[in-house]
Amino acid sequence: RETGALSEHLDTVMTGGDNAQKQAVHQLAAALLDERRKVDGKRLPLEKAFYADPAFRRKLLEAFEDAFASEKTAERQEVLARCVGAVGDPAAVDALTRRLEPKTNVAVRRAIVQALGMLQTDRVVEPLIGALSDPDDFVRNAAVGGLSRPSRRTDASVAALHRALGDTALPVRLTAASALGAWGDPA
Repeated sequence: RETGALSEHLDTVMTGGDNAQKQAVHQLAAALLDERRKVDGKRLPLEKAFYADPAFRRKLLEAFEDAFASEKTAERQEVLARCVGAVGDPAAVDALTRRLEPKTNVAVRRAIVQALGMLQTDRVVEPLIGALSDPDDFVRNAAVGGLSRPSRRTDASVAALHRALGDTALPVRLTAASALGAWGDPA
């Protein structure tokens, strides 16, 4: 994909009319996920992915923040959160965490927790532990999934997974049990 066209999609997300923004955000998400699959599948080196460009990453975070500042639709906020997660930039932790609050639409909270789980930094452990208190079962399950990555095995994450074994939702309990089992924890 041509980086210029994708940057134009991002510009349209930020400045276009409502219909143009809606179309552009979905085109951007599709391109980003396609590029991410290529990188994850080792068919494209990360440094050649269009989303590796620091300017693109900054602009994407700006679009994510703008979607809340200008009260764009929850759909746009959700798709941009998924885009931020797909990019995987650890610099996004604070922006995502700021929006992880009860007044945020549940679909957006779900996307934010999934995005946090995709970031390659231990800085996500605290917000993921906080998400275990969310009233939505899916948010809590996504938080457990994010905490269960081997690179996130800390005393705090293990303790949180132990607490998740007592969650009211069966999928949350099963995900926590699976993660602890994979780590050799007898709980």
